[in-house]
Amino acid sequence: AMLGSVGSGTVTSDVMIVKAAAALTEGRDAWLVALEEASVAAYQESGHIEEIRRAITAAATLIPAFEAAITTGVALFAAGDIVGASRTFTADLAAQTDKHPDTAFVAAAGHALCMQRLHAADSIEPLTTAIGQAVVQDVRRYAEKTRIFPASVSPDSLMQLLVSTARATDQVPEAVEQLMVLRDRLPEHLEIRSGLAELLITHDRVTDGVRELRYIAERHERAGDMPRMILAMQRMSAAVPNNANVKAKLIDGFLARGIPDEAMRELRQLGELQVRRGRGEEGARAFARGAEIALTLMNVRTALDLFDRAVDADPTNLAVRHATVAGCITAGQAERAVTQLREIVRLSLAADDPDEAIASLHQMIALGPSDASAYHRLGEVLTSVGEYQQARRVYARLAQITPNDPVLSAKQSALAALAAMSEGQ
Repeated sequence: AMLGSVGSGTVTSDVMIVKAAAALTEGRDAWLVALEEASVAAYQESGHIEEIRRAITAAATLIPAFEAAITTGVALFAAGDIVGASRTFTADLAAQTDKHPDTAFVAAAGHALCMQRLHAADSIEPLTTAIGQAVVQDVRRYAEKTRIFPASVSPDSLMQLLVSTARATDQVPEAVEQLMVLRDRLPEHLEIRSGLAELLITHDRVTDGVRELRYIAERHERAGDMPRMILAMQRMSAAVPNNANVKAKLIDGFLARGIPDEAMRELRQLGELQVRRGRGEEGARAFARGAEIALTLMNVRTALDLFDRAVDADPTNLAVRHATVAGCITAGQAERAVTQLREIVRLSLAADDPDEAIASLHQMIALGPSDASAYHRLGEVLTSVGEYQQARRVYARLAQITPNDPVLSAKQSALAALAAMSEGQ
């Protein structure tokens, strides 16, 4: 009678349930498609529970017991009778993996979802079972696209549900144990390792979690899936925000794989970490290295910011300041370069290193040929070390720039006197 009503008007979900059962004569695939259509219709309707129950009874007379149980469970779940669905989707039903893979998976997923709604703390093992079936090659495609349940039952979605449920119910150790067993049975399935890594890190087993993430990153790299590889490495970094050694390895890994923007991001974090720990020199090196990478990416603003951070981290580090000078020149920021060179001169003279100061002053003049102060300072330093001829040439050049400079005239006179005294000795 129900099937006869199909041609007369609107097809309701109860009729579609019976149609789904009848579709089994066309094969399992046709049955699962029709069952999905019936369940989607049932989710969208309300107040049809009695009609659906009658449809379930009718459907059960048309098909074998296992398929009848699946049809019953799906229909009751869709109608909102989770208790009734749970009585159907039992652990025994979910364990019948000798059945058709897609059908067995529906039983396992249905059992897990029922347990999760009724008593979440008892759903860890059923969810793990469903995940183990969802990742199987013959089932994965079906699990990822089916709408037979109101939410996705893809391996990723089920894993997310497992992780969130374990945390919400304080079942993380139990979930870790379940997933480790599943990982050992299905070691190549990365969804399993991904969820396990997340829960291990939550459970303060960071080293074990990072090991799983490293395995995932390596597998994605071998498969040529760079976005997912990067994501796995980012998760590693987030898991150990205060581990400088791990961050250094990640940086080398990103650079070796030709991913400079991620290396730059990690170098900034490493620099901040080292500064917080009072290791200014290491922090400055990390910032400067990140700045140099930023320049190769034509990211001038970031480069200049990182160079500034490097200088602030270790203000007396001449190597860092020279790197900053080179970076500013590359970025076309001559004035910033001169500012750094001026500080290098000051620090060099304070450290009694006139040669460093002289070299830096020459560089200042090359960048700013009309900078009278640089000529004055260079002449003074050359005079202080007895390089009178060089000082004379510097002052002669300065006289062309500022011919009416009374200070220059005084310095030239003093220099001539010093030179004469030196020659007389």
